[in-house]
Amino acid sequence: MGPNRKYLNPLIAFAILGLSVQLVTTQALSFEQRTVCELLKSPKRFTGRLVSVRAEMIAVRDFALVDPTDRRCGVLASAFPEDPEVTPNPGFTMLRDKNYDELQQAFPILRTTPSGTRGSIVATIEGRFDWTPRGSGHMQLRRTRLVWHRVLDIVVIPPR
Repeated sequence: MGPNRKYLNPLIAFAILGLSVQLVTTQALSFEQRTVCELLKSPKRFTGRLVSVRAEMIAVRDFALVDPTDRRCGVLASAFPEDPEVTPNPGFTMLRDKNYDELQQAFPILRTTPSGTRGSIVATIEGRFDWTPRGSGHMQLRRTRLVWHRVLDIVVIPPR
């Protein structure tokens, strides 16, 4: 065995272990399907749960979400796992893949046109639902939020 070979095997083993842990972590996440209205009507019941919601994005700046079937039930704020205000740590990261890129590219559709109309974006978002009695975010106004893990099934509806 050469002088560098004794260090190579542990490095390979460490790399394989790290990859295995990442794969197990990603596969272990299981999201229950809920609506934005369900989450907002019973926030204590769902807090801390991993959920998958179909939502319409109404504001790009803060990723505000509403239920596309009933916008009257309220607005669900969004956050990303790396945000320092997100506690406890969700144990996952935001998957910034081609779906996330597609969402980013669709944002201009939410701008109001000169005729006063605007498009909409509807997507499925997986993440952890949080409720806090004291609020979070700017001036602690948001009591509920969805900490994003990934976005799927994006539908972009142009202005009418």
